[in-house]
Amino acid sequence: MKRLPKFNEYAFNELSNESAYWLGFITADGSISNKSKALSVSIKQSDRMHLEKLSKFVNFTGLIYEYVHTSTGKSFTQCYLNLVSLPLINRMNDFGIAPRKSYTDINQLQYIPDEYKYAFLLGNLDGDGYIRIRSRNRGQFSWLGQKELIAAIGSWFSTNDINCKIHKRADCNLYTCTVYNMVDRLKLCELYLSLGNVPLERKRIKVYDMYTSLNKIQKVLK
Repeated sequence: MKRLPKFNEYAFNELSNESAYWLGFITADGSISNKSKALSVSIKQSDRMHLEKLSKFVNFTGLIYEYVHTSTGKSFTQCYLNLVSLPLINRMNDFGIAPRKSYTDINQLQYIPDEYKYAFLLGNLDGDGYIRIRSRNRGQFSWLGQKELIAAIGSWFSTNDINCKIHKRADCNLYTCTVYNMVDRLKLCELYLSLGNVPLERKRIKVYDMYTSLNKIQKVLK
């Protein structure tokens, strides 16, 4: 019988900003199988370093694998990390991370304590969201997902005085929650950068550029 790689099956038993970030990321880019007791996280090859961060977080002793994925006639290389553990899957279920996440409308944010919600949301942003800088003072943070989670994100932002807009995508049955306001984006930048080197590197660089630009504008306005 093939021996499975070892890792910390209980890495998510105690929440912290880092573990909450990874829960948000897994909610976006992970998939679980209750049958095989496995959590798989797959991302594009150019972001491989991010999977290495997750692997380090759970002290995984195995390998990150690569495979060629074909979609709409185009092929590209993906990387994936596979973690097999019943305690881990049970813990994922505790946070509403269920099999076939793409087809399940669940508000996972409700299972995250308030003090870790921002970290969770920023992890989810790195997985399913996008950050845009349109000009020196214009840009956006956008979350993409199923209706229940996006509605919960919008509600959380409203409770914390962050202005956002929710829209249904015309091309699919998904919704976006977007933050445009300059002051609110500056706050999100500060929260994102406070996570250190944990976030996705290419987005962290973009957030740093936005933060630097917004800070200069704030100083001029003062």
